[in-house]
Amino acid sequence: MQDHFSQMQQLAQKGIDRRVTKEERDDLKRATLVRRKTKEDQSKEITLEDFNILMVIGRGTFGKVFLAELSTDKKLYAIKSIRKDVLIKFDQVENTILEKDIMFECDHPFLVGMEYLFQNDLRLYFVMPFVRGGELYKVFQSMKRFKEETVVFYAAQMAIAIGYLHSKGIVHRDLKLENVLVDQDGYLKIIDYGLAKILDEDQEATSFCGTPEYLAPEMVT
Repeated sequence: MQDHFSQMQQLAQKGIDRRVTKEERDDLKRATLVRRKTKEDQSKEITLEDFNILMVIGRGTFGKVFLAELSTDKKLYAIKSIRKDVLIKFDQVENTILEKDIMFECDHPFLVGMEYLFQNDLRLYFVMPFVRGGELYKVFQSMKRFKEETVVFYAAQMAIAIGYLHSKGIVHRDLKLENVLVDQDGYLKIIDYGLAKILDEDQEATSFCGTPEYLAPEMVT
């Protein structure tokens, strides 16, 4: 699995402007803590200034993702910056609130959760443990084909993770290789609950959503 990690590091170097602007750093400094996951040391205050912002590692419709190191313990985190005005423009406020709740609620080795939530007037900041690897999609692109035992290894983890979500009434609704990370030891972690939905036992999800290339047959019909 170390070969996977090396390949993903090389892929991550391509095509991304990693610079963090002064405006972005100033915005981060203005953010205040909204919620934290851990129940320990609740009396200890923490701010985004406690994080050393290292570089930009991703960009999307709603903002950027920064790599940061927490000064107190040197742990690495991914900080997802989300513009509030864009959430309103694309009518994603309720979905983002649900995504936040799911990430704080779910505690599972094959799911990426959230440790801290900060906000300022312009942005939300989701602070998540950094996964040292990359998207399963990029691994697949580089390898072209997985061995059967690798597919079994990945499929078992996915089934366990999905089973955990379903036990809590959560339907992900956008499972795809791009929304699965592979860590440095080769284990998977599902990300991105932006289209997720919480259902009661007698409810069904009927909305047409997700990524077209990955739609389930019953959704297509």
